[in-house]
Amino acid sequence: PMKSCSFKKTLNRLGALVLALCLALPVTAFAAAPGGISTESALRVAIENANDGDTILVDDITFESQGVPVSIGKNLTLRSAKEHGTAIFSRAAFVLDGSEKDLDVSFDNITFYAEADALSIRDNIWSEDCESFMPAMRFQGNVDVSLNDCVFRNYMSLEGANLYAD
Repeated sequence: PMKSCSFKKTLNRLGALVLALCLALPVTAFAAAPGGISTESALRVAIENANDGDTILVDDITFESQGVPVSIGKNLTLRSAKEHGTAIFSRAAFVLDGSEKDLDVSFDNITFYAEADALSIRDNIWSEDCESFMPAMRFQGNVDVSLNDCVFRNYMSLEGANLYAD
């Protein structure tokens, strides 16, 4: 005798298979708006809520929290959501913290832009409060960072212009 396959049973199995695949693969975080995450606060939340190995798609972001860098302590990729051109991070400052565990972070197709005017800097400014002058990235502990098609413009600090490793 031939057994018939129930459509409902097949649909349930297919749904379980799709769910299992979704849970097993790294997730790419998308912003609600097309184009990727576009605010500093949304990026901070996405990084906090991301799982190890996730990719976060970003758009242009102006960072307003000068002196309070965005901390990354898990394996992540931040990638421009733009099909053509880079995402521009204005006044961005990141701390990549591999002091607890080895860290692997990638930045893909992002331009880091600070508004510091190098021509206006004089020796006496370095004795004042230099909190607004921060490197784009500071590395602590064991960090493996990949900067793919990234550009750095106009960053300066007492610790280094673009990148600083503790």
